[in-house]
Parts: sequence; C-alpha cells; structure tokens
Amino acid sequence: MLFELGKVFWMLANPAALLLIFILAGFVFLLLGWHRFGLLAVGAASLLIALPAFTPIERWLLQPLETRFAVPELPEQVDGIVVLGGGLSVATAAFGLDNAFNGSGDRLIAAARLARRYPQAEILYSSGARWPADAAVSEADMAAELLADLGVAPERILREDRSRNTRENALQAFEVAAPQPGETWLLVTSAFHMPRAVACFRAVGWAALPYPVDRRLAPDLAGARSGWFGPNVLDGFGLMALAAREYVGLLAYHLAGWTEEVFPRPQS
Repeated sequence: MLFELGKVFWMLANPAALLLIFILAGFVFLLLGWHRFGLLAVGAASLLIALPAFTPIERWLLQPLETRFAVPELPEQVDGIVVLGGGLSVATAAFGLDNAFNGSGDRLIAAARLARRYPQAEILYSSGARWPADAAVSEADMAAELLADLGVAPERILREDRSRNTRENALQAFEVAAPQPGETWLLVTSAFHMPRAVACFRAVGWAALPYPVDRRLAPDLAGARSGWFGPNVLDGFGLMALAAREYVGLLAYHLAGWTEEVFPRPQS
C-alpha cells in the first residue's frame, strides 16, 4: 500500500506535474472569472520555469546529494558488489532494441570494471523492474546478460528480481546475498541516489561501502553555473526534478519508518 501511495505522492510533488497543474488551474480559474486565483496559479507556474532559467538551482539542490559520499579508497579485498537497478530501460529492451542503457548506465559499466578488479567477488544486481509489469524477464535478468557480455563470468552474477524501490532493493538484496560478518561489499548506484540507498541499507543492517557513480555534476564543472541566467532551461529543470525526487524520497522513507536517518553521513 505504501508503495502505491508513494507513486501517487510523487506524481503530485514532481515539478513537471506541478507545472502542468498550475497551468491548467490558472486556465480554469481565468475561464471562470476568478482572476486572482488564476494569476496566482500562472505566477506559480512562471516561477517554476524561471528558477532553472535564471538561477543555478539545480546545482544548489543536486550538489549536496552528489557530494555526500565520495568515491572511496578501495580495499584490497572485496567479497561482493551490489548494483542497484535503474541503469537499463526495460521498456526499450522489451521491444528487442539493443541499446537498453539509459542515463544511469554507468552503474553497469562500473560493476563490470569492479568485477575485473576483484575477480573473486560476487556481483549482485538488484531490480525487479519489468515492462510490462507482468513480464517474465526483469531488469536483473537483462543486466545479468549484459554483464556476461562485458566479460563477467555468469557463475559470479546473482540476481534479485523482486524489488520495486530502494527500500526493497536493500531488503531483497540482503536476503539474496546473505552477507556474513567481516565481509566487504561495495554498493554501486548513482551519486545523487546514494544517500537514500545508504539509509536503506543501513536500516537493514548492511554496512556496504558506498561507491557512487553516474555524477550529473562533474567535479570540475560543479561551479560552471555558479552565476545566474543558465543557458539551458530544459536541462536545469530536469536536474531540479531529479534532485527534488531524492529529497522527497529521503523524507518520505524516514516518515514511513523505512530508514533511521533522513540524510545519512559517511562513516569511517
């Protein structure tokens, strides 16, 4: 039930959805002659567009997420690598198209590189995403095939194909991996998503070592839009929505009792 409520809540909190709601509400209010409410709605929509157009708001929001966990100094031995889903477009793959990587495909590439560095480590891909929802093949199945194509031995690859969100990633992956005390596991996901992932994994008692990838603000470009009047409204709006989703998720997960920390800190 909470999963479905979360989807509905995000549909309403998504900046793109809010923009559409404000525009439609403004049109209806003006049509009904409620000019004050109509102007307020149009003003709110204009503000949503103006923020990424004239300010670096996407950097203000995204940078704290992406820099929360730095790429760690890798240990000599790693027992396993858990990779969170989201790097593949299950809809694209379902239509038989070869290029299934999406904007978070770095997660899979990083997994293949780490697998080569640690040839004894198990690789666990966690995602139950499917298209359509009742399809037999999951994103985890697709990822396992791609990792094998990238040179990872199939017997090293574990699949967790039931999870639908980050909390379920942690719960189901923990069950599949059954990490033992003293084992070292790396947690691979996008840098902007790492705080929520770490909070979920810590909540189930899994102190995996964060290995963030897929940075949307490269370190050497983080200050490129330190001023006003951004050059690309669409890119800025997209990054603003991406960051908003993570902040909403961090708070919602904590309020639901799924995590013990709202914004987890790195641990030694």
